[in-house]
Amino acid sequence: MSEKSNLQLRNLVASFKIPVKEKDMLSVESVSRSLNEYGLAKLDTQRGVKFKHSGGICTFLMKRGNSGWTVICTGTNSKRQIEIETEQLLKILHIELEELYIKIQNMTFTARLSDLTEKIDLSLLNIQMKNTRFNKDVFSGLIWRPEGKGKTAIVFSNAKIVIVGVKSFEEATHFLYNLKKEVRKILL
Repeated sequence: MSEKSNLQLRNLVASFKIPVKEKDMLSVESVSRSLNEYGLAKLDTQRGVKFKHSGGICTFLMKRGNSGWTVICTGTNSKRQIEIETEQLLKILHIELEELYIKIQNMTFTARLSDLTEKIDLSLLNIQMKNTRFNKDVFSGLIWRPEGKGKTAIVFSNAKIVIVGVKSFEEATHFLYNLKKEVRKILL
């Protein structure tokens, strides 16, 4: 499959847990104040604390739970960058973890169908492909969601594609291959 060279990773969404005993748990307000000294922290009493380190790339959303914090990170295309900025975040909060497990939740890729065509009739694809949605008056892209996959492709008329809901490069490659196979049946 030659799709590998066509795929570009644009964003990662990852999460990790900071286990804290209830008696040691910091309030959402105190975490927000501590983080505000080091970057942009925004307190949302419903969702938690949103934080971006000054000079950093990643954005963190910290949610307080019964047994600690759940942290969601986004804004970069590098797991290493997430690790670096997570270490900085933990240092600011004076938290030492024996083991940090960062789980990739979602990856966003872009690609092109230009090896098939430069211009795509999205109305035709919408009629002939299964599991699609397209209304050019509402949104300029065709949305393709194969049943039970949890993955989505957005196809634009200029042959650009956005793929979301995958958790690895290999999964994105396979998904792109299947999309191209479906499009080939209709356009070629």
